Amino acid sequence: MLAEIGVNKNHPQIKRAVDYLLDSWIAEVFHDKSRQAIRDQMGYPPDWGFDTCMHGLSLYAFLRLGDLSDIRILRMIDWVIKYARFDDGDRMLPQNLQNKKLCQGKHTCIWGIIACLRALTEIPERSRSERINRTIKKSIEFFLIHNINRRSRNLDKFLNPKLNQLAASSDFVTVISAIAKTGYCDERMYNTVRYLIKKQLKDGKWKLQRAADCFESIFGVKGQPSKWITLRAMVALKSFFNLSPENFTYP
Repeated sequence: MLAEIGVNKNHPQIKRAVDYLLDSWIAEVFHDKSRQAIRDQMGYPPDWGFDTCMHGLSLYAFLRLGDLSDIRILRMIDWVIKYARFDDGDRMLPQNLQNKKLCQGKHTCIWGIIACLRALTEIPERSRSERINRTIKKSIEFFLIHNINRRSRNLDKFLNPKLNQLAASSDFVTVISAIAKTGYCDERMYNTVRYLIKKQLKDGKWKLQRAADCFESIFGVKGQPSKWITLRAMVALKSFFNLSPENFTYP
């Protein structure tokens, strides 16, 4: 959240916190043998990562508050790319995992892909490798086949109720902004943009619809107009319309 609201990355306390958290992440992911033991015990395939949503969110924060030349951040980027998955219900699961609720199941967790897309688009275009660009394109296409917030096999139905609720972070507005940031515009985004416009109140504001209790005092009261939600919606719409979408019609 501090990264998203634009806290000063050069503040001494922020720099110390980022340094500590990066060291902790490296220690947990690369040196904690218990994680590999859990993977082996559950029979996870080798291309499945743990908690890709949390790693993507962390990477986004470190990219905004840290230094892209930091080897720890580069290792984190490599990890996110390695374990990014875009399965759309067609993945065959090992027999021992078929009846378990998993982050990485037949259908990849949308929160992990949102986090991955937002983090990787934070990397300046001139600094993106072919692997990074390829992963960004896969992330974008995953959401476009879902019209961002719909089921790919039935576009009349929403993909996930929480995704469609305006939140302080990680909602369908996040996806619109991240895709627009790449300069990519596609008619499959249009319905979701219209959906955002329809949520605007008569006074021009948007409501906070989903929030953890600990964040309500920062971003507003759930069910009430929010300056932060309104800002996020306006930034997303501006980014989208700056791309001059062809044949777009207002709701």
